[in-house]
This record gives sequence, C-alpha cells and structure tokens, in this order.
Amino acid sequence: MATSSTSPTDVLRRYYERNTQLFLALSGGRSTRSLHRPVWGEGVETREEAFAYPYQLVLRAAHRVGPAETHPAPGDSPRRSFHVLDLGCGVGGAVEYLLNRFEGPMRATGVTLSGTQVRLARQSLRQAGVPSCRYTFREADFHDLPNLGPVDLAFGIESFVLARQTQAVFEETARVLRPGARLVLIDDFLVPPAQRPDRAPPVQSWIDTFQNGWHARGLCSVREARAEAKACGFRLTKQVDLTSALALRRPRDQLIEWLVVPLRPLLWKWDYFRGLIGGHALQQCLAAGAITYRLLVFEWDPGSEA
Repeated sequence: MATSSTSPTDVLRRYYERNTQLFLALSGGRSTRSLHRPVWGEGVETREEAFAYPYQLVLRAAHRVGPAETHPAPGDSPRRSFHVLDLGCGVGGAVEYLLNRFEGPMRATGVTLSGTQVRLARQSLRQAGVPSCRYTFREADFHDLPNLGPVDLAFGIESFVLARQTQAVFEETARVLRPGARLVLIDDFLVPPAQRPDRAPPVQSWIDTFQNGWHARGLCSVREARAEAKACGFRLTKQVDLTSALALRRPRDQLIEWLVVPLRPLLWKWDYFRGLIGGHALQQCLAAGAITYRLLVFEWDPGSEA
C-alpha cells in the first residue's frame, strides 16, 4: 500500500508548488521575478531596485572572480563562458539579471525543488528573449547536485536557511566549484544570545515560529556556517550586515500582525498563512537583534588553510 511522503524535502517542494504563483502575485517582486524580500541598499531608490539589489551584490562578486580562462581549440574564443549556479533559483529572476549584465560570456544553471518554478523560469527567460543555450533550470536538490561541470560562482538568496543539512550544502557546492571560485550567501543568520543587544527581549518562541512557518531548518549562526564551510575548503572573505536595509513594519506587515497573527490557531494549518505568521516572527527577531540578514562571500581553495 502506497504511503504519502512526509520528508522535509517533499514538504518544502509541495509548499512551493502550491504557493509560488501566490508569492509572485502578492509579494511585489513580480517585475524582477523575486521571491525574496526587497533590500534597500546603497543607491536604491525604487521598490524594483530593492528587489534586484541582492542580484546586484551577486553580480559584483562575479566580476571580482574574473574571467574564466581556458585552453581553447583552434578557432575558439580564448575565454570560456563564466558559469554561475543559483542554489534555489525560484523563477529565474537572478539568472536573467546576471545574464543581461555580466561583462563577458556567461552561462547559468538554476536548481530548485519545484517543477512549477522550473517551468516558470524557462517561460520567463524565453519571453525575455534570452537564448536557451545560455541557461539551464533543473528540478534538483542542492543537497545532492547533479553533474553540472565546473562552476565559477555559486550563490543562494534566502535559500540556505531552508537547507535541511547546511554542512551538506557546502560539501555539494564544493564538489562542483573550480578552485578559486566563490560562494555567495544572502540570508538570515542566528545571533547567539551572548551577542544580542543588552536588554533584548526573550525571542525563542519567535525563532521557533519563524523556523516552523518558513521551513527554516538551516537557520544557524555566521560562526557555525563559517566553521562548516572551512571544513569543506571555503574561506570567508567578506561579510556585510544588511539588516538595516530591510524595511520592517511596512503597512503590509502591520496588517499581518493585526489580522493574521491573532488567528494563528485557525490559520496555521494552511501553509501560506504559516508563511505569513513565520515572516512576522522573523521581523520580531530582526528587530530584537536575535537574527541578522547578511551577505557572506566565500572563496573555495581546497589546497589552503581556511
């Protein structure tokens, strides 16, 4: 007799299968095909620019890696295409942004658990006129990556926190990177209690609600992520605290606090509302200094001490 799968991976897959279209319709990031939060970084003036700001940070990291040199065959270009890997690509917004703006030849691979997201990503780039030879979207688990060929830069925007085993993500990413390549993570990280602001309120219940509502099994501290990365040959070269660039307590957030959170006992059984309640809890943690939103840039060099 067949039984339904209840593994964390399948639960997360179903979550995105059911809700991706709704996220695009209600999040405000449809124009940039963003499923992440807007980040009001330096120079950002519009909401569209805020949604694209994480893409801009990844693009800067890609340019710093430099051109990918190779030994060409006669008649070939002396530079092969720079290969980027989006770990949790959503509907392809970051891939399209990078392909349109990278200075040099580039090809991109995006992986996601959701077949719906793969279909929407392919459709979006096809409609945007991006040649299909420049991108690949695959339904795959970033804990067990398919054979992708050497990758020059891998990145995850608000996807690392969804990992069921963060160490495995570093291990799998290292397996597909070429030496000297980079891994960029833009995500939420836990602040240890001893490092939180003085008189910070107790927030463990908020942390638990965030993790349960967002399927955020991969929530960890920067120190923990750095140690796991080091064990896989990564060296942390840059970190930036972006928490202040997030817009907290927006009118939308206040409506959720007033209208959705009080009905938690009734609404929690629906995964979309669990996500809203989890997002509200995350905001409380960010405001209290218990979680920070950070850019981490790692370089993979297995031959050196990280």
